[in-house]
Amino acid sequence: MIGVRKHGSFDFTYMHQLVLEYGLIPRNLMASYLSRSGYNYKTRIKILSRLATACADREKQNEYYITMPDQLKYPLPMQKERAKCLWVLMDYIDKVDFHYRLEYPPCVIGMELDGRDYEIIYVARGEEKKALGLLRANHYEIVKRMQFAQLQGFLTQQERDMADNVRYIAVIEEEAQIQMLRYERIYTFATIGKDGIIEYFIPDWTKTLTEGTIENDDNPQF
Repeated sequence: MIGVRKHGSFDFTYMHQLVLEYGLIPRNLMASYLSRSGYNYKTRIKILSRLATACADREKQNEYYITMPDQLKYPLPMQKERAKCLWVLMDYIDKVDFHYRLEYPPCVIGMELDGRDYEIIYVARGEEKKALGLLRANHYEIVKRMQFAQLQGFLTQQERDMADNVRYIAVIEEEAQIQMLRYERIYTFATIGKDGIIEYFIPDWTKTLTEGTIENDDNPQF
């Protein structure tokens, strides 16, 4: 994980960074990124073709994804889940200072904005209990490490509080999962429909989590 910093435009260089970081990205998502930068259809196709060639043999690329060579044939489930969650990242890409790949399920993408950490998680149908257990275990480990770092003088109380205040955006398969994912650090849910259409859900227990959260004119005011 190297991470990707905020970029001025969605050009070839930035697209290449995304593939290097995440390894597996839907072609229509890449086209959407380029469209937001004002590229016409012909130019978008040209950039995507160049990108496929730069990452691996264009003729061997998957029909739906642009990938790195080791992920051409059999993308792992977590890689496909992360690719799906990239649609949510795109909703905030203009505001995020830094974003990066995560490798501890159910967390698949991390992002930083105004000093706060957000993690996008993916929860498949039937995996709710397991996901909550993993989130709580991950948070417990973070708290222990922060306490140790503070005792050693590596962190101030303010820095520890910021590191401890991670919030989760949960990508789910259906709205019915929400009631099985009651956790105060999950403050919004999203489903990803056909062609990356996103629907957000903000349950009652998260509506009080408003201070210091992402503001986006096109999405819920969290």
